[in-house]
Amino acid sequence: MLTIGEPDVRDGVHYPLALLVTPGDRMHIRIDHDAGLIPSETAWTLQDLFLRLLGALADDQGLHTDALPGLPTDTPYRPIVPSVSAATPAPDQTGSRVLLEHTLCGLFAEVLDIPRVSAHDDFFALGGHSLLVSRLVRRIRVTFGTSVDLRVVYEAPTAAELACRLETGNGSSELDVLLPLRESGDGAPLFCLPPGIGIGWSYIGLTQHIGIAHPLYAIQSRGISEPDAQPAEMRAFVDDCIAQMRRVQPTGPYHLMGWSFGGVAAHAVAEELQRRGEEVGLLAMLDSYPSASQPRLSERKAEEGVLLELADKLGHDLREIGMVPPHRGAVLDLLTGQAGESSLDRGTLDAVIDTGVNNYRILRDFTPGVVKGDILFCTAARDLSEGRSAQSWRDHVEGHIVEHLVDSGHMGMTAPDALSVVGKYLDKALSGTATDGPAGIAGSKRGGR
Repeated sequence: MLTIGEPDVRDGVHYPLALLVTPGDRMHIRIDHDAGLIPSETAWTLQDLFLRLLGALADDQGLHTDALPGLPTDTPYRPIVPSVSAATPAPDQTGSRVLLEHTLCGLFAEVLDIPRVSAHDDFFALGGHSLLVSRLVRRIRVTFGTSVDLRVVYEAPTAAELACRLETGNGSSELDVLLPLRESGDGAPLFCLPPGIGIGWSYIGLTQHIGIAHPLYAIQSRGISEPDAQPAEMRAFVDDCIAQMRRVQPTGPYHLMGWSFGGVAAHAVAEELQRRGEEVGLLAMLDSYPSASQPRLSERKAEEGVLLELADKLGHDLREIGMVPPHRGAVLDLLTGQAGESSLDRGTLDAVIDTGVNNYRILRDFTPGVVKGDILFCTAARDLSEGRSAQSWRDHVEGHIVEHLVDSGHMGMTAPDALSVVGKYLDKALSGTATDGPAGIAGSKRGGR
């Protein structure tokens, strides 16, 4: 754990500049300086350079200091910590809080690639999106040595708010089976079932598009945090999902959605809830199809698909960089190297890949039942030529399939642009303002029996 102190002048009476490092479980760093000889802004910059050094070493523990890149010579140096004049601290703020905010402002600016960010600028209003949130979280972990969940950035999108959350901590792990994306709201929650890789982080962008009355939760595959607990069949997966949902909502109506594998799982959960006498209020599926309508893959091909999806969600298009067909070791090297954006260690990423392959296996061997009611179905319009169709669910629903075409490929259905469209239609369905049936969406195609 790393803590940083505010540049001070206490030791300046003895030395023009002093770097004080207190080792231990919590390494503390402070730069003291002679204010008459060393301007405060220079002290901030030097402290920042030292943090950059620690960050580079943390990224690659085998890196020698003589291999560290130098400062660019063709462009002016832009410090991670903005100048002290960038924001005026409130009177009741401590020195450590001011420094924390300044450092976060610099990380915001670095990730967003803009010159300056103030403590009260909203990360998303400045152009932030889900991939940049992942980069920001990783930079925060490297800089401060403290864990922070992606959802915290959505809940506290300014440097001032995020500094407060970092000081007080946050109470859940980003790999929890039941991951709160937004806990506030007095309406029935929307539960988001995981895609093939088992991680629900990509749904967090929905918090910007679904009304605040509804809490949002992602359900994630247990096998990621408990590798020995991989379900052997869909029924076991469904039972675990329902148990997690009932922790926060004991009775219906339940609102469910999922992308890819998650859509099939949401349908299976809806069927089981209805069998138990519960009400399902909304069933939404994003480009999800029963296994009978899909080609049957070998486990090697299934792992290649998992690797492509995992890398894509962490900001790497393996096709563009020539890593097709992908191999596990090479992809793990990419995701855990200095250029990787993953906040997960190699062991956890291995568990994600194993989970993805297992999810494919239980999907391949699963035949859906029948759900009573309508389905809101969002189709990846750019992949229509592949022959997939929402009507493949016709025999598995006693109601209408209300289809909406989204300008996206399958892999992009939880990207920011696609979620902005999907989120609006989910919000209409949840709020009861949809104009095309009880689970419908305006301007969509509606299939009946």
